[in-house]
Amino acid sequence: MSASLDAWLEAVRAGVERAATHGDAFARHVSVRATTGSTNDDVARAAAEGAPEGYTVIAAEQTAGRGRRGAAWHSPAAHGLYVSTLLRPDRWPAMRQDPASPASSLVTLMAGVAVVEAVRDVCDVPVELKWPNDVMVRGEAGSGKRDSGTGESAFAPPASAGHGGPPQGAGPRWRKLAGILAEGSSDGGVLRSVVLGIGINVRPAEAPPDVAARMITLEELAGPLAGGSLAMASQVVEALLGRLAAGTMALAAGDVARVREAWLAAAPSVDGTPVRWHHHGVTHSGRARGIDDAGALRVQVAASAEVLVHGGDVEWLLEGARS
Repeated sequence: MSASLDAWLEAVRAGVERAATHGDAFARHVSVRATTGSTNDDVARAAAEGAPEGYTVIAAEQTAGRGRRGAAWHSPAAHGLYVSTLLRPDRWPAMRQDPASPASSLVTLMAGVAVVEAVRDVCDVPVELKWPNDVMVRGEAGSGKRDSGTGESAFAPPASAGHGGPPQGAGPRWRKLAGILAEGSSDGGVLRSVVLGIGINVRPAEAPPDVAARMITLEELAGPLAGGSLAMASQVVEALLGRLAAGTMALAAGDVARVREAWLAAAPSVDGTPVRWHHHGVTHSGRARGIDDAGALRVQVAASAEVLVHGGDVEWLLEGARS
């Protein structure tokens, strides 16, 4: 292995170890690997073999990483964090008490909040969420750092404050920092497991032109920090494991309102931004009006009419957003 890869693995393992000293449940069963095909596939295999909730694989490189709808996820060695973790919704008290609870439907949204909080724990950058599964940045402003692990969690008791959106005046350009892919497995009509994949761009790398034009990295956003990008990756791993554990506990307890509120606080574009999407070959448009109880996108299409968009690619027309 190269020296840079060795250093990346050492930094990530150090982040896992620090999370374990905090008692974070999702730091108990973590496998850190130099390379793999797909961390989601690795965790899915472990799930089939009975791995516990919180079992996590972190790889320095994926040779077959993927995003939504089977799209390839660019995963160069030692340039990003490629993380997959296992959730067991069928064991959550909320789902056992009420199989119709929306708790399991909010997994992707919960993960988005966890990523945003972890990044904000480490880097003072204006990240926000775009429905349903992207962590984005408007413009390229924002630099600096604050102490890792000191930020309050949106999944803490109600007295704790959640995080807001980016500063006023941020430009309309939108670039992707991280993506989330949730893949579930059901048996007998019951959702038994969810593999939650997270990819975070940490430092710049060679990428296909169409990918490079849409992405941004933590290193580009935060600028030079003490210890460099390896320290940043290590701290984000530490924070992310804790945030995922807290968010999963909230869903397991049925505290879906708090998860929804945390997501809405981190997703200012979901209220008032013009959107466009395609369904069965027909183009539709409207204005985003938040999400419903299960996380579907609410879109106003007429003066008094709304529709729900449950999936698919939605184009966000930021230049038409209301301030």
